Amino acid sequence: MVIQYFSKFILLMLLALLLSNIASAQNVTARIDRTQIQEYESVWLIIRSSSSSSQSPDLAPLEKDFDVLGQSKSSSVNIVNGKMESNSEWSINLMPKRTGELQIPPIAIGDDFTSPITLKVKPASNLSDSNENRNIFIETEVEERQVYVQSQIAYTVKLLYSVGLDGGSLTEPELKNAVIERLGEDISYDTERNGQHYKVIERRYAIFPQNSGELIIPAIEFNGQIIDGSRQPQRRNIFDPFGRQQTRPVRLKSEAVRMTVLPQPDQSTAWIPARKLTLLEQWSPKTPEFRVGEPVTRTIQIQAEGLSASLLPEITLPAVDGIKIYPDQPVTENKTDGSWMTGTRQEKIAMIPTTAGSLTLPEINITWWNTQTKKAQVATLPARNIEVLPALTNGQTEQPVTLTPPSSLLDPTANTNFSSQPPKIDQFPWYWLTLFFGIAWLVTLVAWWKAKHSTQISTPAQVVNGINNSSLRSVKKSLKTACNNNDSRQARTALLNWANIVWPTTQWTGLNSIAQQFNNPSLQSAITELDQNLYSNDADTWNGKILWDLISKQEWPKKNSASSHTVLSPLYPMGK
Repeated sequence: MVIQYFSKFILLMLLALLLSNIASAQNVTARIDRTQIQEYESVWLIIRSSSSSSQSPDLAPLEKDFDVLGQSKSSSVNIVNGKMESNSEWSINLMPKRTGELQIPPIAIGDDFTSPITLKVKPASNLSDSNENRNIFIETEVEERQVYVQSQIAYTVKLLYSVGLDGGSLTEPELKNAVIERLGEDISYDTERNGQHYKVIERRYAIFPQNSGELIIPAIEFNGQIIDGSRQPQRRNIFDPFGRQQTRPVRLKSEAVRMTVLPQPDQSTAWIPARKLTLLEQWSPKTPEFRVGEPVTRTIQIQAEGLSASLLPEITLPAVDGIKIYPDQPVTENKTDGSWMTGTRQEKIAMIPTTAGSLTLPEINITWWNTQTKKAQVATLPARNIEVLPALTNGQTEQPVTLTPPSSLLDPTANTNFSSQPPKIDQFPWYWLTLFFGIAWLVTLVAWWKAKHSTQISTPAQVVNGINNSSLRSVKKSLKTACNNNDSRQARTALLNWANIVWPTTQWTGLNSIAQQFNNPSLQSAITELDQNLYSNDADTWNGKILWDLISKQEWPKKNSASSHTVLSPLYPMGK
């Protein structure tokens, strides 16, 4: 009898435990909006609880196979037959971390657990094929799959969508051995693919690879929100009968782009790869008149399509006997037409003739590599023959303007209203006024002539003094600092400034001519290496300490004491 009662007790306990589990299962439920998705698509997990617990779901078990993109909660209270029921619902957006058959594990809310759910994620092995059936996707394009080192890659990213888009962002391309610049702002337009209408957001980049070999442009990702038409609008309150559109997070990824970067074909010349290169010149004044001692400004500009301005070379002007040349600091700029970058380098040169007669300005040549024809080409400014006029002398001045006195002073018999008696000076104050203003006018004319003549003579001196305002000590200090910091560009500037101070009668525009002034072969080689390094791919690896060690041991010429008074020989000696 005891055993019979004990068996009934055990059965009652098991039944109570079973009913408790059933109630727990009914209190917490979970479902997903789709059981099969593609790679890079998200899925909604909806958890519903009818218990009075105020706890939230524990999402930690999801971290193994999913990223939680966002979540929201809604609550409701119902009264049925006098009994109050409260319900809570969590909407959790999940992004799978891998493809295959994944399991959403049981999620705990207090002491209750949801049931596990199976989700199948198909791989998007060929995104371009699957794009036809997708309502939002990314395309990437390059103009050519083979490019030359340091030349431009025209890279375009397009986001196409046929659904409502509620914000988002595209990642930027990142490459270690390349310079990347964005071209302009995003462009929006409409297009059609296989009869389906899409809106497009287009973004363009200029990529300049710095090393030859294989180049992989990584995939671009989009993270955003799209309008979810499968979900009912959410009503905020009774005054919002239509509710707010529900959105769904989406994460997309493009294909990576593989390219081949070709090396520099000819290592013996400066490397200037471009689609098109133009060499232009302008003069100021527009129609220049060359005269001894008077400056004329020549502006030379290089324009290269598909090349950054930082890679454009220095313009070297051949020396011309009878003309002194004073170059200004170059101005560089990058412009874009939306697809291609155009680098521009502009250099202004002040030219002061020192000898009258016929002179020839030699032609200027720049050898560059045409990336479209894959051949070397030469851009040329042709030679120019000029006629230099002699300097103006003191006797070459403008003729003074003559002043005609009043007719009453020229003709004493002219009719007047005064008496016929001989005029007395004290009776005519205007006579003194006329004499005073005449003398004042002559004084003004003489002062104007002297001021003009002084300006013409001082113009060349002002140009010369403008380039000798640095002391030798400060230039040496600048050169030492540049060498210690391995700053090749600053070292070049300091060397040129130093040479212009030490040898003022020679115009220095390049480092090779400075190197030839030294009898030390090691120092010549160091300066030449600096010049070559400025336009090589390894400009950041220049070791300036070697140059400073050699040049600091060199005896530096002293600045001529006479140079503080006159830098150039007289442009037009007196007496001629």
